[in-house]
Amino acid sequence: LPGFNFGEFVTNKKHADLILMAIACNVTGSFWSTNATDKACLELVMRAGQNIDQMREAHLEENFTWFQFTSKRKRMSTVCSGITDAEFGYPKRLFVKGASEMILDCCTHFIDENGQRQVKTKEGQTRILEKINDYASKALRCICIAYKDLKEGECGVKHDHKDKGDILYAIEKSGLTCIAILGIKDIIRPEVPDA
Repeated sequence: LPGFNFGEFVTNKKHADLILMAIACNVTGSFWSTNATDKACLELVMRAGQNIDQMREAHLEENFTWFQFTSKRKRMSTVCSGITDAEFGYPKRLFVKGASEMILDCCTHFIDENGQRQVKTKEGQTRILEKINDYASKALRCICIAYKDLKEGECGVKHDHKDKGDILYAIEKSGLTCIAILGIKDIIRPEVPDA
């Protein structure tokens, strides 16, 4: 795949690293064996010149915790390890990706253009929603990627506590930090317009 200057889109290295790790470690399968959405996300990482397998080796333990995407949950989450800059000194971080408005509602913070974590105010929420609406007006499918630094034992030893009957895991419901909104273009197959 041809390279491109990821720095044109994300000017801060810390922010860029968060985006790329959030994608590489929270997508199932390889570029050749996954769905169209995950393939588009992985292509971004590959075009940025990153090695997906190396990132996964560094941050996914053998029996890592992950919560698969379903049409009801509208999100996928993965607990990564080996996080050296974790907020609480515990080296695990949850990455979440999914339907933009639903994930954004679970976010209390966002990463700004300087790579700094900021409290999500009403003004910040409005700016992000404007970007989502702008992407949607261009027929792009919007995906929000977010993270949460974990505390040891938070929501159980494997961080997988879920209340009975709930479709979401407790760990992914709140306190997230929005990393980015991705706009994904669905390529229309040639036979679709005639159909």
